[in-house]
Amino acid sequence: MIDVLNLTEIYAGIRPKEFAFTQRFLEGLEHYDLDSHLARYAGLLKNEWTRKGRTLGVVDLIIAATALAHNLVLMTDNRKDFPMGQLTLYPLP
Repeated sequence: MIDVLNLTEIYAGIRPKEFAFTQRFLEGLEHYDLDSHLARYAGLLKNEWTRKGRTLGVVDLIIAATALAHNLVLMTDNRKDFPMGQLTLYPLP
């Protein structure tokens, strides 16, 4: 799975020689779009974690909301950005 924000982050940092391979790889993944329900969910997560004294980025919250809403495992090496206990994380090597 990949969402529109992950796509943006990947294309922002892609090297020219990696473009064709990365494009083929990304096209083979299932894509999840941002909609008003996910935006609301991410906003509520931000509200919850702000009240707990944690500052989390909106992009990471939208990614987390997408994974939670679709019952997906999130692959990340930034565990600190995703403290939600109900979120299943798969660490990158």
